[in-house]
Amino acid sequence: MAGVLLLAGCALRREAAAPAVTDVQDGRQEDVTAAPVYAPGYDSVDTATVICYNLEEKTISLRNLETGRQYTLSYDGTSLLTDKNGQAVTMAQIKAGELVDVTFKHRSKLLVSLTQSPDAFVKTQQTDYVLSETGRSMTVNGVQYRLADDLAVLSDGELIELMDINSVDALTLRGFDYEIHSICVDRGHGYLRLKNDESFIGGWIEVGSELIVPITKNMLLTVPEGSYEVSVSSDAGHGTLAVDVYKNQEQTLDVGDFAVEIKEGRVYFDVTPADASVYVDSEKVDVSESVELTYGVHFLMVRADGYETMVKYLSVGQESASLAITLEKASSDSDEDEDKSDGGSGTGSQENNGTGGGTGSQGNSGTGGGTDAQGNSGTGGGTDSQGNGGSSTDGGQAAEPEVVTAEDGTAFYVSVMAPVQTEVYVDGIYVGIAPARFKKVPGSHEITLRRNGFQTRSYTIQLDDEKKDVSYSFSELLEN
Repeated sequence: MAGVLLLAGCALRREAAAPAVTDVQDGRQEDVTAAPVYAPGYDSVDTATVICYNLEEKTISLRNLETGRQYTLSYDGTSLLTDKNGQAVTMAQIKAGELVDVTFKHRSKLLVSLTQSPDAFVKTQQTDYVLSETGRSMTVNGVQYRLADDLAVLSDGELIELMDINSVDALTLRGFDYEIHSICVDRGHGYLRLKNDESFIGGWIEVGSELIVPITKNMLLTVPEGSYEVSVSSDAGHGTLAVDVYKNQEQTLDVGDFAVEIKEGRVYFDVTPADASVYVDSEKVDVSESVELTYGVHFLMVRADGYETMVKYLSVGQESASLAITLEKASSDSDEDEDKSDGGSGTGSQENNGTGGGTGSQGNSGTGGGTDAQGNSGTGGGTDSQGNGGSSTDGGQAAEPEVVTAEDGTAFYVSVMAPVQTEVYVDGIYVGIAPARFKKVPGSHEITLRRNGFQTRSYTIQLDDEKKDVSYSFSELLEN
């Protein structure tokens, strides 16, 4: 009979069923080729993904790589477990998401042998990845991989959906050649919101070295789980507090308790070439002497004829600091604008090493303490709702994102229809109570759903530039 046992601690979202196997005893050769003999006494072989196992009940759940079907086997002291080098291991050493070669007895569903597949690749703690708009491929460190039809996505021993993965999560990827068969969330994410933040709206929030974003009303940030020094700053002052962010949990930071104090620090610039123009918050400054700046985040732009313009965020948080900046020579085909006293706009660099401060969530170093939420340099000023640098001549406001519009200029929208009566956030910015809608901007976006008394949940969606409205309905939130 087919294995239909649901294991404790395993959330199997598909009905378990018997896999496609080779029956050795009666000579049938269906679906799979002959496998090497790991131990005598089996009649079926398979290559599968480990979904989960139960050490007390001595059962293991697997997913067949050919059909995507899941099935459960029991094991005992006679079952042979080995790593990819043939060395004996215990079941506790086998990890969810592993790709394994197994032999077993079909009728009794008894595992005879299990070996970590020697040809499988394993990529741990991956943070530089982008899902395609179709959800059928993933680019990892600049290399594109296909997502297999049998893909298993796991977090804390449970199967989750691909859209449950957030861009700040750290992943372990396993597969063969350039095809990924399993994704495991190594480090997940939680949520951070501000309370009593009225005096800081329009200012900035820095979460450790992970992100720097503008503070908006009712914002809800998605942050990798961990411990951080969180700083908020605005014209009203500056404050810092230690915060622990836990997986899938929401933390509230009461900035009304801050002893708000406007502090200033001196920054000593060492700029190459020496005749470069330096702008802070779109105002030209004299770097022949120290520059006095308030604590918090400032826009920094450095430009010179014949060099690439550099635009970054500068985080000031101490009484004095030195900052060395070396501009890169402009390429022969680049067209540098003439120096403008109003600051202009320029193209930032993503890999300039920083001094005394943070990096973006993708790990690119910032200059003087920060980059935007994606780790990329902004252009001239502001950030949009996606955390990307905007283009601004006055340095104060963000550029509008590229909304999909009809020929008459009417915008197309994305609607979140369910669950109703939940707060809807798009890339951390509050857009309303479901059903709610927001303008359609192509690319990857994070939808976060929140309701008092329920678990906050976020999803990653991919929007194309097709000229039509889109509607989403998500699962009901679970009660706390």
